[in-house]
Amino acid sequence: MPYDFKNLPDHDLKLFLLVANDLMHKANLAGKRGPLKFGNAPKGVNKDEQLAILSRLDNNGYVSFSNDEKSIYINENIHPNISFNELFDSVHEEYHRREKKTENNTKPHYDQVNGFLHIAGYKIRIRKHDEDTKQNQLLKYIFSANSKNIEREFDFTEFPFDDVLDKKKFKEICRTACTEINRKIKEQTGDKISDFLEFNNRTYGFLNINPKYLLG
Repeated sequence: MPYDFKNLPDHDLKLFLLVANDLMHKANLAGKRGPLKFGNAPKGVNKDEQLAILSRLDNNGYVSFSNDEKSIYINENIHPNISFNELFDSVHEEYHRREKKTENNTKPHYDQVNGFLHIAGYKIRIRKHDEDTKQNQLLKYIFSANSKNIEREFDFTEFPFDDVLDKKKFKEICRTACTEINRKIKEQTGDKISDFLEFNNRTYGFLNINPKYLLG
C-alpha cells in the first residue's frame, strides 16, 4: 500500500479521513461505486485539498476520474492488492489509534484534530467543528510546534498569528485566549482546575502551563 498513515500529521490524516468518508457515504447512498460527484468538498476540507487527495488516490489506482473529471469511480480489486475498502479501514484504524493514545496520555496534551484539551483525566472541549480560533492556534503552537518543551515560558510575540501584523496586539490576543481557555477548563471540570495557564500583564507578556499540571 502506498500510504503510510502512521507518518501523516494529525491534520493531514483527518483530511484524508474526511475525503474517504465522503466517497464511501456517497457510494453507500447510491448503492454503486460510481459515478460519484465530488464537486462539493466535505466540511473541513477545501477544494484544493480534496482534489489533491483524490488525484493521489487516482494515481495509485484506488479511484478513477470520469472522462469529464467531474465524477469519481471507486475501484475495488481492479488491480492486484488495491482495495479502496482496505484503504478506508486503514485510515480509520490509524485515526482511532491516535484517539485512544491521546485519551490514555496522562500528561496535558491537545487533540488538535478534535479540539479537546486533556488535563488530569479531564477532556475539555476548546473548539467546535473546524473553527480555527486564537485559542486553538495558541494551544497548537504550545502542544504541537513545541511538543518536546511544553513546560517552557512562551513570549506573547512568538505565537504565529499570521493575520495580525502589529505584535503589540498580541498581548491582548494572548491574554484573551488564555482567559477563555482557563474559563472553559474551570467550567468543564466543575471548578476543579482554574489556573492551568499562567500569564502576566507586562507590555508584551508571557505565558506558561502551571507546573503542577505537568507532573502527570
